[in-house]
Amino acid sequence: MALKAAFLFFGTILISLQFCHVSCDSVGDVEVTVDATSGRLSFECSRTIEKINDYKCKFQLSNGIFIEYKSQNNGQQVNVTTPVKYQISHPASTEVKDGKKICKIEVDPPLEELEKSNSWKCWITTRDNIFGNYLEKQLNTTIKNISPIISSNKVYVKHADTFMVGCQVMQPIDSCFLKSPNGTTFTVTNSDIIPTYPGTEKMNLDMENYMKRLYSSKNPVRTLTPAINNNFSMGDCFTMFPNAGKSHEGDWTCQLRLNSTKKEITTKVSVIIKESYLMPSYRKNNGIKTLNCTAIPTLPSKINFCQWILRNDSGTYVNTDWNIKTLHNDTSCVINLPDSNGPYKGKWSCSVHFKNDFGDTFHTIGDVEVTVDATSGRLSFECSRTIEKINDYKCKFQLSNGIFIEYKSQNNGQQVNVTTPVKYQISHPAPAQVINGKKICKIEVDPPLEKLNQSDIWKCWIITREKTFGNHLKNTYQLSTEKSKPNISSSAVFVKAGDMFMAGCQVMHPIDYCYLVSPNGTQYAVTTSQVLPNYPGTEIQLENYQKDTENYNKRMYKSTVRTLRPSENSNFSMGDCFGLIKNAVKTHEGNWTCQLHLANSHDSMALNFTVNVTESYFIPAHTEGSSPKTLSCNALPSLPSKVVDCRWAFYNGTMIPEDSALNVTMSKNDTSCMITFNEWRSKEWHNEKWTCFVQFENDFGDKFHASTTVSSSTMSLPMFISVVLLTIFSLLHYVYTC
Repeated sequence: MALKAAFLFFGTILISLQFCHVSCDSVGDVEVTVDATSGRLSFECSRTIEKINDYKCKFQLSNGIFIEYKSQNNGQQVNVTTPVKYQISHPASTEVKDGKKICKIEVDPPLEELEKSNSWKCWITTRDNIFGNYLEKQLNTTIKNISPIISSNKVYVKHADTFMVGCQVMQPIDSCFLKSPNGTTFTVTNSDIIPTYPGTEKMNLDMENYMKRLYSSKNPVRTLTPAINNNFSMGDCFTMFPNAGKSHEGDWTCQLRLNSTKKEITTKVSVIIKESYLMPSYRKNNGIKTLNCTAIPTLPSKINFCQWILRNDSGTYVNTDWNIKTLHNDTSCVINLPDSNGPYKGKWSCSVHFKNDFGDTFHTIGDVEVTVDATSGRLSFECSRTIEKINDYKCKFQLSNGIFIEYKSQNNGQQVNVTTPVKYQISHPAPAQVINGKKICKIEVDPPLEKLNQSDIWKCWIITREKTFGNHLKNTYQLSTEKSKPNISSSAVFVKAGDMFMAGCQVMHPIDYCYLVSPNGTQYAVTTSQVLPNYPGTEIQLENYQKDTENYNKRMYKSTVRTLRPSENSNFSMGDCFGLIKNAVKTHEGNWTCQLHLANSHDSMALNFTVNVTESYFIPAHTEGSSPKTLSCNALPSLPSKVVDCRWAFYNGTMIPEDSALNVTMSKNDTSCMITFNEWRSKEWHNEKWTCFVQFENDFGDKFHASTTVSSSTMSLPMFISVVLLTIFSLLHYVYTC
């Protein structure tokens, strides 16, 4: 199956790039003729290929347009498979004379665009090989000294497959190279398609033997076989890479040098890594739920059969069990579910058969990771992870529009309500399930769903007492194929001096790199492998910093009032750019910049956020004027632990009892501890300091005590600014979450 997967992709990449290569022993024996009489252009190429009757013809016109058709298909002509321009015609049945396979097209006027160059290309494609040549004829009206157009296409490749990447022009070249997204340069040679690495390193791969093994087995979906030669005479600059991984994903640079003028020209090529040959999606429109499995772009083989399979608690079913019509075209497999009470709830898979132009078939399966409720169109999102010896955990989701939903999975067997504003009638299981040691988080979203079509990206976290595990839920729901640019978001950071804090920003889209800039201009590069920032120069030993951070984290996790529970990774695939900064000090306070680069895009985004360093976990405040007068100590914004108990003490340290004769009222909520003096002794208590003692408790039952002092006199300017900032942040936080 792994070998079949590799075969599948060779055809995919070659078609997606819209190019072919030339066999090293066959370049010279492809005969070509060009006829320009009567205003019509006639192009013909031929080659002697014994024992081959079934083959394809492919031409590339001088303006870059490709024309491809099947020469024979049980004796019948097959129409051109790409858009036909300039009234192009080809023979009703391809001729075979003296064993020569002949490909021919005729191009009718107008020919203006085709007269800018005298370069053409032609290929004869069999089941196992490709034979090509470069056609050149000087037409009377050809315009001289026109710069050639360099072209390339996006490369879609399944994870772990071999892929081919590069670019081409419509004239010969004498050298070229490729540069990967991480900056590695690969020199491409004209003798083979094995890239030469910088220095003396070479890819440890015997490509010729690799090809022999590759083509010794049946390749059910390939339509093109990469030739051993990378033919500079045809203007092609391509090379192959085995085992596609995330490090290959992103923008590549392809640069080549023209043979005639020695001019160098450059273009960009995007490589996109997929986990499957099928991309699942789900949408609901006018009461009909549509499930779709779409082949990755430019896959050369066509879908000729598909079937849908439903798996739920009751068993496994195929769509033939109901009177539901399954639709498919060359690239998609679709099923429409009526909005009724039918038994459609569960996880669906599409079973697809591909077939190439030579009759080879291949079978693959794509899962649509969505639960469909036939009665309401409700969306169900679920993530799970195996975590042994952990029963108490939290679930957190971020919807595609940025809204966060968080709830406690279990609390002595009782469900705890969602702790952030609930939108879209979101519900979750009464107790979270634990199946085979897997901790499961799940939410269900009822209509209306209009605002959730901004992105098909969702996020999920499973939070234990000591760690956070995150994941990306992709391609789970698509209400619209139109994607808007993602919004970058961040929040103000409030941190107690001396504590470690996490700063950064995030988008609902994968990123490939990011960095932070502090108020004093220091730049921190954030990596996806760790949440620790890389400092500039040699200011810090990262290895020692890592060890120190691990020890610090062990101590930090005993503090129930920490503001963030850092995850293991700063996960670029989830669009997160966060770094842990050790030992908060006043120099960290101020405006920070977070800048990130979107994956598979040329877009960079930046956002400013503030870091506030305080001397305690509280911001004290009091009301002005005489009786009644209220003193309060307010927890730092976004503190995860809640206030569960509080006490007050006189300025001289004596505790104030709840039944005090001072006519006071003590109260609290999740974030504040307050005392109201119904009769304020302004002369006696003027300019005194009072102390609040607070007990915090987090979601896992850990408790922590902290205290601060509150002045009863008029607030100083810095204190006034702190309270104003707190108020503004609270309002902004409410608007963002609501």
